[in-house]
Amino acid sequence: MSNENKDFWDNYYKTTTHDILKSSSFSSFVYENYIEKYNNDNVYLKIADIGSGNCRDTIFFASKKNLCYGIDINGVLDKESINCKLIKKDVLSVFKKYELNILFDIIYMRWFLHALPYHISKDIFINAIHNLKHGGLISIEVRSINDNELKKNSVYNETDKSFTTTHKRWLYSIDMCKELASSNGCYILYCEENYFSHNNNTETSNPLLIRFICKKL
Repeated sequence: MSNENKDFWDNYYKTTTHDILKSSSFSSFVYENYIEKYNNDNVYLKIADIGSGNCRDTIFFASKKNLCYGIDINGVLDKESINCKLIKKDVLSVFKKYELNILFDIIYMRWFLHALPYHISKDIFINAIHNLKHGGLISIEVRSINDNELKKNSVYNETDKSFTTTHKRWLYSIDMCKELASSNGCYILYCEENYFSHNNNTETSNPLLIRFICKKL
């Protein structure tokens, strides 16, 4: 799988530690709407956080007693526990080989798909479904192609359709997300584009994002 942004992310995780102190707003959204009701009944889920980065959200889900795997070739996790583990490998390879021998309840992708060329992201989405239980969820937060401030500060590459600032991004529209789901046997539960999360570590302090939740039929 392409790892064109490796140097950027390796440096980011070495130098940026403050954001691991609390979970992201997207993980809170996913937890409150799709996980908490099970945990309240003492039912704990198997969750794959792919492109987990510094595992801030992996740690959050695991703190609720869910079994969580962060999967990221550049990932960082200071301390593993019995229900929070880092798989520092290529996501696509792990999924294609069914390496973890687990069917997940939720596969979580925050700010991951836009870090990869479109054809690789599509392959990851398809193979994520193969590693998901029937009725399981894929939850995605991704940078929007309608973020004009980001595009204004980027260099566009017509050949690979990427936008480059400090690193490359492949931006998404709502229709692109819906097509991923509908063409791969998933039912769309939620889809919204908005300014969900301030982030002072990006070129745009209030990035335009798409949140997308779909269910494997």
